[in-house]
Amino acid sequence: MLNPLVTSVQMGGVFVEALLGRQYADVLGRKWTYFVCLVLQSGFNLVAAFSVNWQMFKVLRFLIGMMIGSLLVVSYPYLREFVGRKWRPLAIPVWLTGVCAFALSRWLRPDWSHQHITLAALHLRFFTGWFFVPESMRWLAVKGRTDEAEKVVDQMSRYNKRGKPTNTLQLLKQVAEEEQKLRASGSKYTYLDIYRGWSVCWKSLIMQFEWQKSLL
Repeated sequence: MLNPLVTSVQMGGVFVEALLGRQYADVLGRKWTYFVCLVLQSGFNLVAAFSVNWQMFKVLRFLIGMMIGSLLVVSYPYLREFVGRKWRPLAIPVWLTGVCAFALSRWLRPDWSHQHITLAALHLRFFTGWFFVPESMRWLAVKGRTDEAEKVVDQMSRYNKRGKPTNTLQLLKQVAEEEQKLRASGSKYTYLDIYRGWSVCWKSLIMQFEWQKSLL
């Protein structure tokens, strides 16, 4: 009885933070939200490994679920901003690869406490990304920080060994101006926007269906 309960509690945390994580990312930025949630998830896993009762374990699994929810809604769009359309499909199998790796780890080390310690340790290699992964250039542009956004474009140009478009700053300023006009008009984005227009609606439904299958 406890296993299904704990799983349901964790998925409840995923649901709650999937709704809130987008707000954090819009306010704090993609980079800050991603790495803060990564640190917290690692910490919660480490503490969960030393739970003294199932109530404590349940609370920590809820918190872990919250961090998973935030990371899911932030990491995929954040990643796709730096990957061209040709290579974006290669980013999708990352989730399934992780699930398979976790299943193998679970088989090799079935003890739940060891599993949480392992998961906490696996986060360490991702923390190094803080020093070279840039902030979302679109988020910077929307916030009016076009000079910083242009520096991100410079960084990506160096990584890809390609020249930067000459009108980069102009395009970024255009994005910033469009966002300012939208805010001045009082218009706001809502979850309903992902269903407005058939082109966006059917893509949203397909993505939701595929994610549901992967979680099941």
